[in-house]
Amino acid sequence: MKKCFKKETKLFELRMMTLATEGCYVEPHLLDHLWADAEELGKVSEILNAKNDQGDNPLQLSARYGNPRVLSWIVKKWEDVSCELDIDAPDSDGASPLFACCQKGYLGAELIHSRTPETKRKRWECAQILIKAGANVNYKIPLISMTPLHWAAYNDDSKIVYLLLSKGAIMAKNREDNMPVDIAGFCGNGHVVNIFAEQIELNLDEFVVRD
Repeated sequence: MKKCFKKETKLFELRMMTLATEGCYVEPHLLDHLWADAEELGKVSEILNAKNDQGDNPLQLSARYGNPRVLSWIVKKWEDVSCELDIDAPDSDGASPLFACCQKGYLGAELIHSRTPETKRKRWECAQILIKAGANVNYKIPLISMTPLHWAAYNDDSKIVYLLLSKGAIMAKNREDNMPVDIAGFCGNGHVVNIFAEQIELNLDEFVVRD
């Protein structure tokens, strides 16, 4: 009986992790079916607290892989069960969900999927969900000192840059002493640079143009 219970629990966790990772490829009703099954068998906790082999949970995975539908569903379910959600809990790479969303936000190869209109839309939707849920817009990984704003500038996500700034994101320096505006400039993301100039009254003469 105990062995059967463990197997059943593992199956619920596996289903949830699959939906969190590949949520853009599944039908919305699958989430509700999973929840109904979990409620019937008293396994709601197993869904919300599922972990993959690296220790990452559904919230973290849906943010990292840009699945706003699943992410929104997870946040709402945490609210429904009246449990406190640690919206900034770091994943196995030390990144908060918002950080991971701004850094990656897609499932696929680097440079192929990172800046497509579809990826940008999903990152934008995920960022809105996380910030509304109280995510720290200035979350920083100590080793590299990058913030969500650095990554939004790198990915040319002008809407996310504007959102982060409007929610109190600061112009922090990373390990290489580069601020988000520097990164936007290096990458040739002129629209993002203009947003920084408009929103933060930057004295652009202080910035050195690097070859």
